[in-house]
Amino acid sequence: MNGVSSKPPIRIVRVSHMRYKHADITKAREFLEDFGMHLAYREGKKLYYAGEGPDPFCYVAEEVSSSSSSAENRAKVGLTSEAVVPG
Repeated sequence: MNGVSSKPPIRIVRVSHMRYKHADITKAREFLEDFGMHLAYREGKKLYYAGEGPDPFCYVAEEVSSSSSSAENRAKVGLTSEAVVPG
């Protein structure tokens, strides 16, 4: 076997929202609002932002301690498939 999965690739049709953890929620909020998003809902340390699309929110910003945010965000940046291609 050559290490390539015979399963069909994952095809993303539409992304409904993104979730990010922020050590400085104030800076994140300023950036998102400057970018044109508006706060749609707040639940504890999570802020739900809406844009201009049909979804009730498109971005979730969660406040976390600075030690956990950057490593966790880097680890969750991309989607991974079940297949691992060597090399």
